Amino acid sequence: MKKIFLIDGYGGSPTVNWLDWIGRQLENEFQIKKICINKPDVAEVEKFDNALVNQIDEIESSYFICHSLGCVTLIRYLIKIKKVPKGIIFVSPFDQHVHGFDMFDEFFVHAPLELLNLDSNKSIIISSMNDPIIPFKYSQEVAEKLKIPFILCPTGAHFRASDGMVKFPAILTYIQSNWKN
Repeated sequence: MKKIFLIDGYGGSPTVNWLDWIGRQLENEFQIKKICINKPDVAEVEKFDNALVNQIDEIESSYFICHSLGCVTLIRYLIKIKKVPKGIIFVSPFDQHVHGFDMFDEFFVHAPLELLNLDSNKSIIISSMNDPIIPFKYSQEVAEKLKIPFILCPTGAHFRASDGMVKFPAILTYIQSNWKN
């Protein structure tokens, strides 16, 4: 059975919000693996990295869905180990300084993102026009560097449960169209 790894970002958890909803919708068709980060509201590179190292057991035959700082962590991890998954859905990724979140700066990849050669038919970036944390232009630039499609939603804010995002049907539709074959 194909695996999907769910990785949330700073302060989040793949056991609540739309990531959990996606996992529940797909649990009969994919093996769902939720990457849990101890105290995700404390942004420490080593802690986030170790969560991936200790909980991801297969990359090249797997799919990933990640959010915000989880995207930054996954990109850095994949470039470091030089492996590419079958597909990734990035939600609100960034690779530059975010105003008010200086602690994220040490998470950035210090290598060209182009090193991550993703399948543009199985990977996308989604952002929101009204994201109060990660300007959508940051996510759009990551999409350009990775050479994968960029989808800009008119609403959704930062796609947190507190923003009302407890379901994400567009991601489910994408997976059903692109990851099931």
